[in-house]
Amino acid sequence: LVLGPGGALLLGMVAGGLSTTGFCHVSAFVEKKFGIQDTCGILNLHGLPGILGAVASAVVVGVARDDMYGGVPVSSLFPHGANQGRIQIYSLLITLAIAIGSGALMGFTTSHLFDGPSSRYLFEDSEYWHVSHDYGNLGANIAALHSSSSSSSSSSLPITVSRLQTINAHEER
Repeated sequence: LVLGPGGALLLGMVAGGLSTTGFCHVSAFVEKKFGIQDTCGILNLHGLPGILGAVASAVVVGVARDDMYGGVPVSSLFPHGANQGRIQIYSLLITLAIAIGSGALMGFTTSHLFDGPSSRYLFEDSEYWHVSHDYGNLGANIAALHSSSSSSSSSSLPITVSRLQTINAHEER
């Protein structure tokens, strides 16, 4: 269409930069200002580039002229003819309203219906998972395995759980 391959490549690079900037700056702002944690990065990965794409497509459609398409009338290419760009912006606003509204509703609902972890255990898996007592010694276990494997030819990497258990049992004696 009017954008062309070079324009599409440029728009994709801008969207990638926008997504990266969102991860670096927007997430912290949203969390600090609104208290919302976007743990999966949905806003940055899908939202911001999607908004950019929607605006760009509305602009491309809005500036389209019959002579850009070999004399084919724009009204026959786009369902709403000359109003297509405006309708795409309205659709973007409706989409944003639905996404923000449903996200806020679900966030409110889940925060009031389900008990989350106490603030003492935020980002701490031990409340939900069994964590081995020697988890913090993993680096030492790997080093011990590596030194024992270099002295005997029967052991080799990759490290197996049974081999780590053997090393731990030996260290406990």
